[in-house]
Amino acid sequence: MFAVFVAGWVIESAMTRGTTGTSSTLMSAFYVGEVAVVVLTIALYISRRSAAIRNWERGRMAAGERNARSLTEQAHKLAGGFYSSLTELPRLLDRVDTSLAQADSEFRDKAYAPFWDNIEQAAMVLGAFNLTLA
Repeated sequence: MFAVFVAGWVIESAMTRGTTGTSSTLMSAFYVGEVAVVVLTIALYISRRSAAIRNWERGRMAAGERNARSLTEQAHKLAGGFYSSLTELPRLLDRVDTSLAQADSEFRDKAYAPFWDNIEQAAMVLGAFNLTLA
């Protein structure tokens, strides 16, 4: 760009040494040409920059969509596992209830070792259920 202006200045200074109106018309045309080159260069830069921004936006959108799909799939898997765990909950609660009923019976009979064994069994069943949720 700078070279075009320097060339214009050199040509103008060479032409204006002792010439008349024809050289000023020629110089005006030359400067219009220079301005046109500058405008076209700026337009080309803006066009390329806009295309680069659009490509960047498309890439970001595609990455966002991939991330959303991945998160949706993970949520679906987690929900399926949670549902599976919940369907087993009534059976597990029956086992806990049985263990606690036996613990109550053992406690009334003053058999403390079996009482604690039944309490431990109930806690282990609930702990196993808790691990399926994690």
